[in-house]
Amino acid sequence: MPANRRTPWLICYDIADPARLKQVHKEVRRYATPLQYSVFRAHATRREIVDRFDVLTGIIDPRSDDIRAYPLLIGAAPVVYGRSLLAHGIRFEWRPVLFDNQPSEEPDSEAGQTEPAGAAHRASQLVDNALVIATGLSERLP
Repeated sequence: MPANRRTPWLICYDIADPARLKQVHKEVRRYATPLQYSVFRAHATRREIVDRFDVLTGIIDPRSDDIRAYPLLIGAAPVVYGRSLLAHGIRFEWRPVLFDNQPSEEPDSEAGQTEPAGAAHRASQLVDNALVIATGLSERLP
């Protein structure tokens, strides 16, 4: 896998001190989606995960705290047992998405009318880390 390729990651932690737990939770929420208490999903490169963990190592006490990140298979459906975060058949996916940027209206100072913004705003943009709420099959254990 190329080092600069964004992939899904499962991030989980066990923090002994409530004050550190609050700091770690706040930091991880900046770039990852919570799935359960202390369990998150991020879409990042390996380098981005390492850089984020550099910040977290300044917060935790390595003698009593534990933070881990596991790369996930791309496109693999989760196996869920018990209460789910989302309704049955709905799941989060991170995948490339083409966004159509809508031009904003900017006032024309000379004529007092509005004109579309510059051509740079008109182009569509491919984003490789969009969060998509998808319907589809996910395996549920009996």
